[in-house]
Amino acid sequence: MVRARALVAAAAAAAAVAVTVCVVSPAPATAQRSVPPRRPEIDFTDPACCPAPTVGPSPKPSKVTRLPRLSFRRARPGDTLCGDVVIDGGAVPKDDLMLLTDVTGSMRSAIATVRKEMTALMNARGAVSTTVRFGVASYRDESEFGFRLNQPLTANRRAVQAAVDSADLNASGGGDALEANLVALHALATDARVGWSSDARRLVAWFGDVPGHEPSCPAPGVRHTRSSVLAALRKARISVIGVSLAGGLDRPFRPATRNSWGSCKPPSRGAAIAAGQGSSLTDGTRGIMAKLVPGTGTEVAALLGLIDALELEITSSLHDCAGVFTTAYTPALPAFVEAGKSLTLRQCVTVDAAACDAAKANGLFFRCTLKVLATGALFSVRPVDMVGLKC
Repeated sequence: MVRARALVAAAAAAAAVAVTVCVVSPAPATAQRSVPPRRPEIDFTDPACCPAPTVGPSPKPSKVTRLPRLSFRRARPGDTLCGDVVIDGGAVPKDDLMLLTDVTGSMRSAIATVRKEMTALMNARGAVSTTVRFGVASYRDESEFGFRLNQPLTANRRAVQAAVDSADLNASGGGDALEANLVALHALATDARVGWSSDARRLVAWFGDVPGHEPSCPAPGVRHTRSSVLAALRKARISVIGVSLAGGLDRPFRPATRNSWGSCKPPSRGAAIAAGQGSSLTDGTRGIMAKLVPGTGTEVAALLGLIDALELEITSSLHDCAGVFTTAYTPALPAFVEAGKSLTLRQCVTVDAAACDAAKANGLFFRCTLKVLATGALFSVRPVDMVGLKC
Protein backbone atom coordinates (compact mmCIF):
# COMPACT_ATOMS: atom_id res chain seq x y z
CA MET A 1 0.00 0.00 0.00
CA VAL A 2 1.51 3.30 -1.01
CA ARG A 3 1.94 6.10 1.44
CA ALA A 4 3.58 9.49 1.08
CA ARG A 5 6.51 10.31 3.29
CA ALA A 6 6.02 13.13 5.76
CA LEU A 7 8.81 15.31 4.45
CA VAL A 8 8.77 18.02 7.10
CA ALA A 9 8.83 15.86 10.22
CA ALA A 10 9.90 12.42 11.33
CA ALA A 11 7.88 9.65 9.73
CA ALA A 12 4.50 9.57 11.46
CA ALA A 13 3.88 6.35 13.38
CA ALA A 14 0.32 5.12 13.87
CA ALA A 15 -1.20 6.08 17.21
CA ALA A 16 -0.56 3.41 19.88
CA VAL A 17 -1.45 3.24 23.56
CA ALA A 18 0.39 1.80 26.57
CA VAL A 19 -1.33 1.73 29.94
CA THR A 20 -0.44 1.72 33.61
CA VAL A 21 -2.90 2.11 36.48
CA CYS A 22 -2.09 3.36 39.96
CA VAL A 23 -3.83 4.64 43.09
CA VAL A 24 -2.79 8.05 44.35
CA SER A 25 -4.08 10.80 46.59
CA PRO A 26 -4.63 13.51 45.77
CA ALA A 27 -4.44 14.11 42.00
CA PRO A 28 -1.18 15.76 40.89
CA ALA A 29 -1.27 19.40 39.86
CA THR A 30 -1.54 20.01 36.14
CA ALA A 31 1.34 21.68 34.31
CA GLN A 32 0.93 24.75 32.13
CA ARG A 33 1.44 24.38 28.40
CA SER A 34 1.75 26.68 25.44
CA VAL A 35 0.14 26.36 22.01
CA PRO A 36 2.70 25.12 19.45
CA PRO A 37 4.12 27.77 17.13
CA ARG A 38 2.79 28.37 13.64
CA ARG A 39 3.89 25.68 11.19
CA PRO A 40 5.66 27.25 8.18
CA GLU A 41 4.47 26.66 4.64
CA ILE A 42 6.16 23.67 2.97
CA ASP A 43 7.64 24.95 -0.27
CA PHE A 44 8.10 22.06 -2.72
CA THR A 45 8.94 24.62 -5.42
CA ASP A 46 12.22 25.32 -3.62
CA PRO A 47 14.67 22.38 -3.77
CA ALA A 48 16.67 23.95 -0.95
CA CYS A 49 13.60 23.57 1.28
CA CYS A 50 11.92 20.37 0.34
CA PRO A 51 12.51 17.63 -2.23
CA ALA A 52 9.63 16.65 -4.49
CA PRO A 53 6.93 14.60 -2.72
CA THR A 54 7.55 10.86 -2.99
CA VAL A 55 5.71 7.74 -1.87
CA GLY A 56 6.77 5.26 0.75
CA PRO A 57 5.40 2.50 3.00
CA SER A 58 2.24 2.80 5.09
CA PRO A 59 2.55 3.29 8.84
CA LYS A 60 0.78 0.93 11.23
CA PRO A 61 -2.99 1.29 11.57
CA SER A 62 -4.69 3.18 14.40
CA LYS A 63 -7.78 1.98 16.24
CA VAL A 64 -9.77 2.95 19.31
CA THR A 65 -8.13 1.43 22.39
CA ARG A 66 -10.12 0.06 25.31
CA LEU A 67 -8.25 0.88 28.52
CA PRO A 68 -8.41 -0.90 31.90
CA ARG A 69 -11.22 0.12 34.20
CA LEU A 70 -10.75 2.50 37.14
CA SER A 71 -12.86 1.01 39.94
CA PHE A 72 -13.66 2.76 43.23
CA ARG A 73 -14.79 0.51 46.09
CA ARG A 74 -16.38 2.12 49.18
CA ALA A 75 -14.62 5.34 48.32
CA ARG A 76 -14.79 8.69 50.09
CA PRO A 77 -15.02 12.14 48.50
CA GLY A 78 -11.49 13.16 47.49
CA ASP A 79 -10.29 9.63 46.70
CA THR A 80 -8.45 9.48 43.37
CA LEU A 81 -7.48 6.85 40.80
CA CYS A 82 -5.16 7.48 37.85
CA GLY A 83 -4.14 5.79 34.61
CA ASP A 84 -1.53 6.67 31.99
CA VAL A 85 -2.05 6.75 28.25
CA VAL A 86 0.87 6.99 25.81
CA ILE A 87 -0.17 8.67 22.57
CA ASP A 88 2.09 8.54 19.52
CA GLY A 89 1.63 11.28 16.95
CA GLY A 90 0.40 10.14 13.56
CA ALA A 91 -2.83 8.54 12.41
CA VAL A 92 -6.18 8.63 14.22
CA PRO A 93 -8.80 5.87 14.32
CA LYS A 94 -11.47 7.78 12.39
CA ASP A 95 -11.05 10.39 9.64
CA ASP A 96 -13.46 12.37 7.51
CA LEU A 97 -11.58 13.72 4.47
CA MET A 98 -13.36 16.12 2.12
CA LEU A 99 -11.59 16.98 -1.13
CA LEU A 100 -12.32 20.54 -2.28
CA THR A 101 -10.98 21.67 -5.65
CA ASP A 102 -11.09 24.67 -7.91
CA VAL A 103 -12.45 23.32 -11.22
CA THR A 104 -11.53 26.24 -13.47
CA GLY A 105 -9.42 25.73 -16.59
CA SER A 106 -6.03 26.17 -14.94
CA MET A 107 -6.64 23.15 -12.66
CA ARG A 108 -6.87 20.56 -15.45
CA SER A 109 -3.57 18.82 -14.70
CA ALA A 110 -4.14 18.67 -10.95
CA ILE A 111 -7.63 17.21 -11.37
CA ALA A 112 -6.25 14.59 -13.77
CA THR A 113 -3.74 13.54 -11.11
CA VAL A 114 -6.42 13.25 -8.42
CA ARG A 115 -8.59 11.15 -10.76
CA LYS A 116 -5.70 8.84 -11.54
CA GLU A 117 -4.56 8.40 -7.94
CA MET A 118 -7.85 8.65 -6.00
CA THR A 119 -8.02 4.90 -5.40
CA ALA A 120 -4.44 4.85 -4.09
CA LEU A 121 -5.25 7.81 -1.82
CA MET A 122 -8.31 6.08 -0.38
CA ASN A 123 -6.43 2.82 0.10
CA ALA A 124 -3.54 4.61 1.82
CA ARG A 125 -5.81 6.39 4.27
CA GLY A 126 -7.85 3.26 4.85
CA ALA A 127 -4.67 1.39 5.78
CA VAL A 128 -3.98 3.64 8.77
CA SER A 129 -7.46 4.51 10.08
CA THR A 130 -10.04 1.97 11.20
CA THR A 131 -12.80 4.11 9.70
CA VAL A 132 -12.31 6.69 6.98
CA ARG A 133 -14.87 8.47 4.83
CA PHE A 134 -14.31 10.65 1.79
CA GLY A 135 -16.27 13.35 0.04
CA VAL A 136 -15.83 15.64 -2.96
CA ALA A 137 -16.76 19.29 -3.46
CA SER A 138 -15.83 21.93 -6.03
CA TYR A 139 -16.08 25.60 -6.92
CA ARG A 140 -15.47 28.02 -9.75
CA ASP A 141 -16.20 31.71 -9.91
CA GLU A 142 -19.32 32.99 -8.12
CA SER A 143 -20.71 33.90 -11.54
CA GLU A 144 -20.80 30.15 -12.38
CA PHE A 145 -21.15 28.38 -9.02
CA GLY A 146 -19.61 29.18 -5.68
CA PHE A 147 -20.03 25.70 -4.22
CA ARG A 148 -21.02 22.28 -5.50
CA LEU A 149 -21.26 19.24 -3.24
CA ASN A 150 -20.30 16.49 -5.69
CA GLN A 151 -20.34 13.72 -3.09
CA PRO A 152 -21.22 13.98 0.61
CA LEU A 153 -18.93 12.15 3.01
CA THR A 154 -19.31 8.40 2.61
CA ALA A 155 -17.49 5.11 3.17
CA ASN A 156 -18.56 4.02 -0.34
CA ARG A 157 -15.31 4.36 -2.28
CA ARG A 158 -16.92 3.56 -5.61
CA ALA A 159 -19.25 6.52 -5.15
CA VAL A 160 -16.29 8.77 -4.34
CA GLN A 161 -14.33 7.62 -7.40
CA ALA A 162 -17.43 8.17 -9.56
CA ALA A 163 -17.73 11.72 -8.24
CA VAL A 164 -14.06 12.42 -9.00
CA ASP A 165 -14.41 10.97 -12.50
CA SER A 166 -17.67 12.81 -13.23
CA ALA A 167 -17.85 15.51 -15.88
CA ASP A 168 -18.91 17.85 -13.06
CA LEU A 169 -15.24 17.91 -12.05
CA ASN A 170 -13.99 18.79 -15.53
CA ALA A 171 -11.81 21.90 -15.47
CA SER A 172 -13.20 24.81 -17.48
CA GLY A 173 -14.32 28.42 -17.21
CA GLY A 174 -13.42 30.63 -14.27
CA GLY A 175 -14.40 34.18 -15.17
CA ASP A 176 -11.89 36.61 -13.71
CA ALA A 177 -8.65 35.62 -11.96
CA LEU A 178 -10.13 35.27 -8.48
CA GLU A 179 -12.50 32.44 -7.56
CA ALA A 180 -15.16 31.48 -4.98
CA ASN A 181 -12.78 29.86 -2.45
CA LEU A 182 -14.31 31.59 0.56
CA VAL A 183 -17.87 30.69 -0.45
CA ALA A 184 -16.96 27.01 -0.80
CA LEU A 185 -15.02 26.73 2.44
CA HIS A 186 -17.82 28.44 4.35
CA ALA A 187 -20.31 26.00 2.84
CA LEU A 188 -18.24 23.00 3.93
CA ALA A 189 -18.35 24.34 7.48
CA THR A 190 -22.07 25.13 7.56
CA ASP A 191 -23.96 22.92 5.07
CA ALA A 192 -25.47 19.93 6.90
CA ARG A 193 -25.51 17.92 3.66
CA VAL A 194 -21.73 17.48 3.91
CA GLY A 195 -22.32 14.98 6.74
CA TRP A 196 -19.40 15.40 9.14
CA SER A 197 -19.13 12.70 11.84
CA SER A 198 -19.27 13.77 15.45
CA ASP A 199 -16.40 11.46 16.49
CA ALA A 200 -13.98 11.82 13.55
CA ARG A 201 -11.12 14.15 12.74
CA ARG A 202 -12.48 16.54 10.11
CA LEU A 203 -10.13 17.42 7.26
CA VAL A 204 -10.57 19.49 4.11
CA ALA A 205 -7.95 18.89 1.40
CA TRP A 206 -8.10 22.10 -0.64
CA PHE A 207 -6.59 22.24 -4.15
CA GLY A 208 -6.26 25.62 -5.83
CA ASP A 209 -4.01 28.13 -7.57
CA VAL A 210 -5.52 31.56 -6.79
CA PRO A 211 -7.18 33.13 -3.75
CA GLY A 212 -10.87 33.94 -3.55
CA HIS A 213 -12.75 37.20 -4.01
CA GLU A 214 -12.57 39.12 -0.74
CA PRO A 215 -15.05 40.12 0.39
CA SER A 216 -17.47 37.80 -1.37
CA CYS A 217 -21.13 38.74 -0.99
CA PRO A 218 -23.14 36.12 -2.92
CA ALA A 219 -26.47 37.03 -1.28
CA PRO A 220 -27.98 40.00 0.59
CA GLY A 221 -26.59 40.16 4.12
CA VAL A 222 -23.81 37.66 3.38
CA ARG A 223 -20.21 38.91 3.49
CA HIS A 224 -17.42 36.33 3.40
CA THR A 225 -13.89 37.32 4.38
CA ARG A 226 -10.94 35.21 5.49
CA SER A 227 -11.74 36.01 9.12
CA SER A 228 -15.45 35.13 8.89
CA VAL A 229 -14.71 31.89 7.05
CA LEU A 230 -12.02 31.00 9.58
CA ALA A 231 -14.53 31.47 12.40
CA ALA A 232 -16.98 29.11 10.66
CA LEU A 233 -14.29 26.47 10.09
CA ARG A 234 -13.19 26.60 13.72
CA LYS A 235 -16.75 26.32 14.95
CA ALA A 236 -17.21 23.22 12.78
CA ARG A 237 -13.91 21.75 14.09
CA ILE A 238 -12.41 21.48 10.59
CA SER A 239 -8.68 21.48 9.80
CA VAL A 240 -7.74 22.70 6.32
CA ILE A 241 -4.85 21.25 4.31
CA GLY A 242 -3.88 23.53 1.44
CA VAL A 243 -2.31 22.16 -1.77
CA SER A 244 -1.35 25.46 -3.38
CA LEU A 245 -0.17 25.28 -6.98
CA ALA A 246 2.70 27.75 -7.45
CA GLY A 247 1.70 29.21 -4.07
CA GLY A 248 -1.34 30.80 -5.67
CA LEU A 249 -3.67 30.41 -2.67
CA ASP A 250 -1.58 33.03 -0.86
CA ARG A 251 -1.08 35.39 -3.80
CA PRO A 252 -1.80 39.09 -3.18
CA PHE A 253 -3.87 41.22 -5.56
CA ARG A 254 -3.52 44.95 -6.03
CA PRO A 255 -6.57 47.20 -5.61
CA ALA A 256 -9.15 46.51 -8.33
CA THR A 257 -12.91 46.70 -8.56
CA ARG A 258 -13.17 42.96 -9.30
CA ASN A 259 -11.38 41.91 -6.10
CA SER A 260 -14.76 41.65 -4.35
CA TRP A 261 -17.90 39.88 -5.50
CA GLY A 262 -21.56 40.84 -5.26
CA SER A 263 -23.24 43.87 -3.75
CA CYS A 264 -21.25 44.12 -0.56
CA LYS A 265 -22.43 46.47 2.16
CA PRO A 266 -20.43 48.35 3.11
CA PRO A 267 -18.80 48.30 -0.36
CA SER A 268 -15.19 47.15 -0.55
CA ARG A 269 -14.27 49.93 -3.04
CA GLY A 270 -11.81 47.61 -4.77
CA ALA A 271 -9.50 47.20 -1.79
CA ALA A 272 -6.37 45.12 -2.30
CA ILE A 273 -6.37 41.46 -1.32
CA ALA A 274 -3.55 40.95 1.15
CA ALA A 275 -1.13 38.07 0.74
CA GLY A 276 -1.69 34.94 2.79
CA GLN A 277 -5.42 34.32 2.39
CA GLY A 278 -4.91 30.56 2.10
CA SER A 279 -2.36 30.26 4.91
CA SER A 280 -4.58 32.26 7.24
CA LEU A 281 -7.17 29.49 6.90
CA THR A 282 -4.76 26.55 7.16
CA ASP A 283 -2.81 28.05 10.08
CA GLY A 284 -5.96 29.20 11.84
CA THR A 285 -7.45 25.70 11.78
CA ARG A 286 -4.18 24.02 12.83
CA GLY A 287 -3.88 22.60 9.33
CA ILE A 288 -0.94 22.93 6.95
CA MET A 289 -0.10 24.52 3.59
CA ALA A 290 2.20 23.30 0.82
CA LYS A 291 3.31 25.06 -2.34
CA LEU A 292 3.71 22.78 -5.40
CA VAL A 293 5.07 23.13 -8.90
CA PRO A 294 2.06 22.89 -11.26
CA GLY A 295 1.96 20.03 -13.75
CA THR A 296 4.31 17.70 -11.87
CA GLY A 297 1.63 15.21 -10.83
CA THR A 298 2.63 15.32 -7.16
CA GLU A 299 -0.61 16.62 -5.66
CA VAL A 300 -1.76 13.34 -4.09
CA ALA A 301 1.69 12.38 -2.82
CA ALA A 302 1.97 15.80 -1.21
CA LEU A 303 -1.48 15.50 0.36
CA LEU A 304 -0.66 12.16 1.98
CA GLY A 305 2.53 13.57 3.43
CA LEU A 306 0.74 16.67 4.71
CA ILE A 307 -1.85 14.58 6.54
CA ASP A 308 0.94 12.61 8.19
CA ALA A 309 2.64 15.84 9.26
CA LEU A 310 -0.41 17.14 11.14
CA GLU A 311 -0.05 17.42 14.88
CA LEU A 312 -2.73 15.88 17.08
CA GLU A 313 -4.70 18.01 19.53
CA ILE A 314 -5.48 15.90 22.59
CA THR A 315 -8.62 16.51 24.62
CA SER A 316 -10.68 14.37 26.97
CA SER A 317 -14.19 14.08 28.36
CA LEU A 318 -16.03 12.23 31.13
CA HIS A 319 -19.51 11.05 30.20
CA ASP A 320 -22.55 10.20 32.33
CA CYS A 321 -21.23 10.97 35.82
CA ALA A 322 -21.45 14.75 36.17
CA GLY A 323 -21.43 15.71 39.83
CA VAL A 324 -19.91 12.39 40.88
CA PHE A 325 -16.35 12.58 39.56
CA THR A 326 -13.95 15.32 38.54
CA THR A 327 -10.95 14.84 36.28
CA ALA A 328 -7.43 16.22 36.04
CA TYR A 329 -4.77 15.69 33.39
CA THR A 330 -1.00 15.97 33.26
CA PRO A 331 -0.04 17.71 31.06
CA ALA A 332 -3.01 20.06 31.06
CA LEU A 333 -5.40 19.76 28.14
CA PRO A 334 -5.56 20.55 25.34
CA ALA A 335 -2.10 19.15 24.66
CA PHE A 336 -0.41 18.68 21.28
CA VAL A 337 1.52 15.75 19.82
CA GLU A 338 3.68 16.25 16.75
CA ALA A 339 4.10 13.55 14.12
CA GLY A 340 6.87 11.19 15.15
CA LYS A 341 6.71 12.18 18.83
CA SER A 342 4.75 10.83 21.77
CA LEU A 343 2.89 12.11 24.81
CA THR A 344 2.26 10.35 28.11
CA LEU A 345 -1.07 11.60 29.43
CA ARG A 346 -2.02 10.93 33.03
CA GLN A 347 -5.76 10.79 33.60
CA CYS A 348 -6.84 11.19 37.22
CA VAL A 349 -10.43 10.75 38.39
CA THR A 350 -11.48 12.05 41.81
CA VAL A 351 -14.67 11.41 43.76
CA ASP A 352 -16.37 14.78 43.88
CA ALA A 353 -17.47 16.40 47.12
CA ALA A 354 -21.02 16.47 45.71
CA ALA A 355 -21.06 12.69 45.12
CA CYS A 356 -22.90 12.06 48.39
CA ASP A 357 -25.79 14.21 47.21
CA ALA A 358 -25.86 12.32 43.92
CA ALA A 359 -25.83 9.01 45.80
CA LYS A 360 -28.90 10.01 47.80
CA ALA A 361 -30.78 10.62 44.57
CA ASN A 362 -29.40 7.78 42.42
CA GLY A 363 -28.00 5.09 44.71
CA LEU A 364 -24.44 4.01 45.45
CA PHE A 365 -23.45 2.55 42.07
CA PHE A 366 -22.07 4.77 39.28
CA ARG A 367 -20.60 3.92 35.89
CA CYS A 368 -18.96 6.44 33.54
CA THR A 369 -16.70 6.58 30.48
CA LEU A 370 -13.47 8.55 30.22
CA LYS A 371 -12.66 9.34 26.60
CA VAL A 372 -9.50 10.68 24.97
CA LEU A 373 -9.92 12.48 21.64
CA ALA A 374 -7.21 13.15 19.06
CA THR A 375 -8.20 16.21 17.02
CA GLY A 376 -11.82 15.25 17.65
CA ALA A 377 -11.44 11.56 16.77
CA LEU A 378 -12.22 9.07 19.53
CA PHE A 379 -8.82 7.64 20.49
CA SER A 380 -9.29 5.68 23.71
CA VAL A 381 -12.06 4.69 26.11
CA ARG A 382 -11.64 3.94 29.82
CA PRO A 383 -14.56 2.75 32.01
CA VAL A 384 -14.86 4.29 35.47
CA ASP A 385 -17.16 2.85 38.14
CA MET A 386 -17.85 3.13 41.84
CA VAL A 387 -19.56 0.66 44.16
CA GLY A 388 -20.34 2.00 47.61
CA LEU A 389 -19.61 5.47 48.94
CA LYS A 390 -18.64 6.55 52.45
CA CYS A 391 -20.25 9.92 53.10
